Amino acid sequence: MKKLMNAHKYLLMVLVVSLLFSVLAIAQEKAADLPDAASVIEDYIKATGGRDAYEKHSNMKLVGSFAMPAMGIAAPLTTYQEAPNKNYTIIESDAFGTIENGTDGQVQWEKTMMTGAKIKEGEEKAVSDRQGTFNLLLRWKDFFKSAETVAVEDLEGRSCYKVVMVPNVGEPENSWFDVETHLMLKRQWW
Repeated sequence: MKKLMNAHKYLLMVLVVSLLFSVLAIAQEKAADLPDAASVIEDYIKATGGRDAYEKHSNMKLVGSFAMPAMGIAAPLTTYQEAPNKNYTIIESDAFGTIENGTDGQVQWEKTMMTGAKIKEGEEKAVSDRQGTFNLLLRWKDFFKSAETVAVEDLEGRSCYKVVMVPNVGEPENSWFDVETHLMLKRQWW
């Protein structure tokens, strides 16, 4: 009886190990099917005009939205950027007032109704430096240790490559690039 129980334990262990290797092989195969993050980013650059077109411009205005869905907060966001690393962002919300932040290329600052004005330092400054860099994706390797395409996810009915970028300083950032058009549909860095 004892030999039979040991045989069952052995068979169970072999089955568990085999299952584990199968799952790992499937995960590796799926990861191998995904394009390299550098090529996803380069496809985005090409789809939006190419490196030469980007390098002809020295300033831009971005209009979007800031959202905290769990709190039911959404607010308009406007950013102005100038090469190589000057920017100004304003978010205006009935829920939390006005948030402004920016840089003259050297000093990073922020002003909110809750905390007042402050100069950013340390990791907070490093994150602002990176986010304030004009045409960041043209020079992403200067600011990020790594980038990896981790999945294909549905975003508003569109299949997107999810790219996780690990910065030299700060928390990872996620971007979603449309599989067909190569356009970036979402960026998340908080």
